[in-house]
This record gives sequence, structure tokens and C-alpha cells, in this order.
Amino acid sequence: MSVRALLDQSLSPSQAVVVLALVVGAFLFAGALATDLPHRRRIYRAVRSHPERPARWRAAVFAARWAPASPRGGPDRLRHRIRLQHMDAPGLSFLAPARATRPQLSAESVQVMTTVGSHLLVVHLGRLGDVHAGEVIVPADERARDFTGPDGGVGWTRVGTDVLTVPSAAGTWYRSTITGRGVTLTDSHVDKDGHAFVVGVLTAHAWFQDPHDVAVARWDRMLTTFAWTPSTRDGGASRAE
Repeated sequence: MSVRALLDQSLSPSQAVVVLALVVGAFLFAGALATDLPHRRRIYRAVRSHPERPARWRAAVFAARWAPASPRGGPDRLRHRIRLQHMDAPGLSFLAPARATRPQLSAESVQVMTTVGSHLLVVHLGRLGDVHAGEVIVPADERARDFTGPDGGVGWTRVGTDVLTVPSAAGTWYRSTITGRGVTLTDSHVDKDGHAFVVGVLTAHAWFQDPHDVAVARWDRMLTTFAWTPSTRDGGASRAE
């Protein structure tokens, strides 16, 4: 049947509604592709053209090519339960605006994209006194005080000199911030039962990204839902999600 013959046919009200819905849907889909695909290409080029940036930032932004521009319900709606569990260490759980990014960087970490170009990474560093990344793991306040960034601090600038103390129901966190290489990173350190943990909030310096303090404020809201869980040896389930 030709298009003209189709147009010449009279449609019932219900058929007209269906046709109108299909036409509107096609226009919306085409508009979404027109705005979304260039955005994903920009992210891809940014990652490929900056190999010197921190690996965890590059992995997060690269994954954002196929992530929604904003979590369903918005980046401030805490609707997903995030868990990190380990056989010999306390587990943790908190609510976040998005599910954990897949695949995980390691069994010792869990990563959440809060918006494109901004993500949160929770890492179990190990036992206090152990060696991690070539350095002895010291208590949380000392880790925050001595925090200079990757590569021995080359290319990074400390934001402020004081360590911020953040009390919470899950314990006292010690926070410090650095900036450089096109990103800003705030690390919050805490210890639990002789084990060291850190939560990093990292944002890219980009026009599409919220200010870094907004991303940190989102983590503070997530922190109000934070809870420790038993290790798998003590009955907790083994997973990172």
C-alpha cells in the first residue's frame, strides 16, 4: 500500500491515537540520539586523549559512555543498596543514587557513578600495619594528613592544609582534598576493627559536571545511610555490588 493510499484512508479515533503516538515516539527517539551520541563521543575522546590521568577516573568516565547521563530519579535520590563484603574484614552497606558500576575494579572495592564525570569509589585498603601500594597502612587521621595524591603528589595540589573531621554513626571519618590533572579528588578515611577503608569522591573539571562540593555533599547524604556488616567469616554474604 502506498503512503498516499494510507493517508487517504480514514482512521478511527483509536487508530489515530496510535499513529500519533508512534510519530511522537519516533521524533523523541531521534532527538535523544542526536544529543546523546555526540556527548558519548566527547567522553570517549577525553579518556583516550588523557592517558596520564588517574586510572580509576579514566575507568569511571570511560564506563560513563554507556551509563545514563543521570541516575533514574536524579543523582540525589538514594534508591540502590550498595554492599562491599570481605572474608576477613568488616563489610559495609549504604544507599546510593545508582547501582554499582560493573565490572568492579577489584574484590576490595565498589564503585558508583553518581553523574557523568563524577563517581564514588569505596576501597578496603587492608589491615592497619600491612603494606598497600608500597606503603604501610597507618591510622585514618594520618592517612588523610599525609594524602598527596597518586605518583607521589606530582601534578597535584592540596586543597587546604587542615584535615576535616566528619563524625557519623559509622565512626569518625578524616577527609582531605587534592586537585590536578583535570580532576578534584576528596578522600574520606575511616578505620573499623583494625581495618582501613577509604571513600574517594572524584569529579572531572568539565562543563557538564556539577561542582565538586556538590558531589561531596551527595556522599555526605549517602553517609547517613552507611552501616557496617559482619565479615563473611562471621556470617556475612560474600559480594561487592
